[in-house]
Amino acid sequence: MNPPEQVAAALAYANEVRCKSAAQRREIAALPRAEGHRRVAELFRNPSQPAGVLPLHRALTAIDRIAAGKVRSYVRHAQVNPARIGVRVNALTEREREAMADYLERKADWIERA
Repeated sequence: MNPPEQVAAALAYANEVRCKSAAQRREIAALPRAEGHRRVAELFRNPSQPAGVLPLHRALTAIDRIAAGKVRSYVRHAQVNPARIGVRVNALTEREREAMADYLERKADWIERA
């Protein structure tokens, strides 16, 4: 494959991943709050393409009523280093992903009870 074809293929692949990630975020945003929390927890437990390339803060802000301030709060409660907010979900350590998923599950249970 020559360089221009390789560049075009890479751009096409990147665009496909972006479109799939955006579709996943829209799907999560359309869910009820507790279900959105559970879906993102599932994403943390199984960080596959394309959702796994979402940064941590993007995955959390896809949930209804979650903004930047709550992202910091969620990360702090899950005992994940706040400096890792911009890291992709699939680049987080196993412990960080499990901690976030557990916290999101607990939060979903609390929302359903309220």
